[in-house]
Amino acid sequence: MPTNTLPGWLQSFVNVNPVSHLVSAIRELANQGTIGHDFWLSLIGAIVIVAIFAPLTVRAYMRKA
Repeated sequence: MPTNTLPGWLQSFVNVNPVSHLVSAIRELANQGTIGHDFWLSLIGAIVIVAIFAPLTVRAYMRKA
């Protein structure tokens, strides 16, 4: 879906959502066979999510053990 048809607040969310970048990267890889800008953005997004939630998960696990 073209993001210019969405409301402004939703456009902002879509532009920073790593899942949107992942879907765009998969489309580009499937259609053109290339790895582009969206691939790297989704990879960085995944790394950030793991960097935030992995320590929190380990901390929560250690509390229960």
